Amino acid sequence: MSGHVVKEKLLGGFDVFYNCASCAADLRSPLTDAGERETCPQCSARYVVPGERERAEYKRRQEAKRQKQREREQKRREQQKRTEDEAAAAAHATEDHQPSVKRDPAARLDRVEPHEIPAYRGMAFVVRLLQILAILLIVLPILIMLVGLIQPAVFFIGFASLPGCVIMAVVGAVSAETLKAFRDHVQNSWHTRRTLAQIAERMEQTRHADDSA
Repeated sequence: MSGHVVKEKLLGGFDVFYNCASCAADLRSPLTDAGERETCPQCSARYVVPGERERAEYKRRQEAKRQKQREREQKRREQQKRTEDEAAAAAHATEDHQPSVKRDPAARLDRVEPHEIPAYRGMAFVVRLLQILAILLIVLPILIMLVGLIQPAVFFIGFASLPGCVIMAVVGAVSAETLKAFRDHVQNSWHTRRTLAQIAERMEQTRHADDSA
């Protein structure tokens, strides 16, 4: 089969346009199918999709493109590694020329507790406020209904507001518990950071002791 044409698709890839050798029907196949046997939808004749040479050339170009991408990625990684090594060497040289100063990364964390941080204190205040608000939203309608035992009109006001107050109280309680859980997470993270800093300080002291020895 001859007289085929290879055209690039709009969204990428290539198609082979050709005619059936038996009925001259216009046919089209993906270039990746070149060399495979197919059946003509018009006359059911068997044929081999043309374009094997173009398919081989397309695969060669694709492989060359992937190889260039791999080479660029490898160069980028090597450059990044060289930059990191140079930065580490410069930092090490700076430490060697500076006077020995005992560093204490855990000192600042040892002096500060989570409840001393403004953001943490603010969360604790909001949690307490939401809890008090939830209690008031339940107690207030009940008090109104108790007063309504003397004045029936007031009783219906308290009774009518009870469902809404209960819903708002539940929302407030859930919000308070969620914020409390987040506050506890912040506290645990703070203690974890302090423990890691203390471990790092002990390792630094051990390294200095080994260097001195």
